[in-house]
Amino acid sequence: MNMWFLLAAGLMAATLFIHCYFGGRRVVPPLLKSEDLGEVPKTIHYGNWHVATIVFVGMTLNFLWAATHPDALELAVFSTLVAAAISVWAAVVILRQKQSFKRILHWLFFLLIAAAGTAGLATSYVAADDCAAPSFECALAPFSNDKHGDLHSVIVIQNGETLVEHYYSGGDRQTLVDVRSAGKSVTSLLFGIALDRGAITSLDDTVAKYWPNAAGSAIGSVRLADILTMRTGLDADGNNPDSLGYEDHMDEADDPLGFALTIPRLDEPGTRYRYNSLAAYITGVVIGRATGGGLESFARNNLFKPLEFAHWNWQEDRAGQTKGQGNLFLTAPDFARIGQLVLNSGSYNGQQVVSENWIEESLKRRVDVSAYESNAVGYGFYWFYQTYTVHGRKIAVSFASGNGGNKIYVIPELNMVVSVMSRAYGQGRGQRRSENILKAILAATNQR
Repeated sequence: MNMWFLLAAGLMAATLFIHCYFGGRRVVPPLLKSEDLGEVPKTIHYGNWHVATIVFVGMTLNFLWAATHPDALELAVFSTLVAAAISVWAAVVILRQKQSFKRILHWLFFLLIAAAGTAGLATSYVAADDCAAPSFECALAPFSNDKHGDLHSVIVIQNGETLVEHYYSGGDRQTLVDVRSAGKSVTSLLFGIALDRGAITSLDDTVAKYWPNAAGSAIGSVRLADILTMRTGLDADGNNPDSLGYEDHMDEADDPLGFALTIPRLDEPGTRYRYNSLAAYITGVVIGRATGGGLESFARNNLFKPLEFAHWNWQEDRAGQTKGQGNLFLTAPDFARIGQLVLNSGSYNGQQVVSENWIEESLKRRVDVSAYESNAVGYGFYWFYQTYTVHGRKIAVSFASGNGGNKIYVIPELNMVVSVMSRAYGQGRGQRRSENILKAILAATNQR
C-alpha cells in the first residue's frame, strides 16, 4: 500500500467517526432522511450521503495519486467506466420507483461518487501493491511513458548480473545509437591500451612526437596528459560557438587535420579546463599514428573484439580520420559492457584488456570542473566524476557522457553499472533525464 491509500483510509475512517458521533445529535443533518426514501431498495438506501462523502474523500486522494503515477492511467479510466455503469443502473432502479427528478439527480451524484471512489480506491491499492517493495522496475516506471520518444535504453548491471535491460520507443538490443561524446571515454581506454603496449611511451610526451606535422603549431607542444584533461590552452571551447576550435567548425572544414593545426593558443597548456572535441580528436590522431593502423583498426582488434562486440560504426571525418571525439555507434549491451570493463578494473572474461593502473589513473579527479559542468565536480582522462547523496549516504560515480543523454555510470561502491542511451541530441532535458534515471536507480538500490 502507498501513502495515498493510507491517507485515504485514515480520512475516510475519520469522516465516518465524525458523522456517527454528531449525526445522532442532528448536528449534521442528513441530506435525505430515511422517511423520504420511500420504497427505494436497501442497496440504494445504504448509499446515503455520509457514505458518499466518505468514498468521495477516497476518490479524490486516489486521483491525486493517479495523476502522479502515469502507470495508473488505464486503471483510473477503468474506475471511471465502472462508476458510469453503476450510475446508469442506479438511475434505472430509481426511475422504476417513480422518485422525483430532484431525488434522481441527488442519487446519481452520490452513486457516481461512491462508485468512482470505491473502484478508484481499489485501483490505488492494487497499483500500489505492485511497488510495495522498492525495485528497479518501480524506479523506472515514470520513464516508461516519456512523451518525447527519444529514450532508447536503460541497462543496470550489478555484481556482474544484468538486472534491468529496458528498451523504449521501439528500440532493441541490435539497434546502433550514436553515443556522441561518450566516445571520448572509449578513446581514453584505447590510449591506455596503447600506453600499456608501449606504442605510446609517456603522458609527458608532446603531440608532435607522434604527429610530426604538428611541430611548430600551438597543439604540437602540448603534453598528452593535458590533452586528456581538456587543458590544451587552445582557443577551443565546446560551450562557445564563437571559439575558433569549436567542433562544428572542425566538422565543416575540408581538411580537419589542417584545421586543427591552425587553432591558436589562449592560455598556457595545463592551466585551464575547456571542454572541447578538438582535444579528443587529436588524441585519436595520436593513437592512430602511434599504433600504425589508425584509431578504428586499433579499437577493433584491441577493445571491441575482446569485449565481443557484434557490430558498431565509428564515423570518419573528411580527412578519413576516425573521430576520437565521438560519433561512435554502439548497441545498448555493448555500451553497458564498456562500463563493466571499467568496473572490473580493465578485465573482461578473465582477460586484462586494459591495465588496472590505467583504469585507476583515468578515473582520478584531476581537474575541478564544478565551475564549468552542471552535473560533475571532477574530470580525469575523459571521464567525469560526481557524488550523489542518497538517504544520507554519499555515493561516488564516474561516468562517460555524450550529447543527448548518453551515459555510462560506473559505481564501484555498489559494484554497479548503469547505462542510458538517448537520442535527445541538443536538448538539455536528455542529460537531466539520464541523471534522474541514475538517481532513481540509486534510491531503489539503497532501499532494497
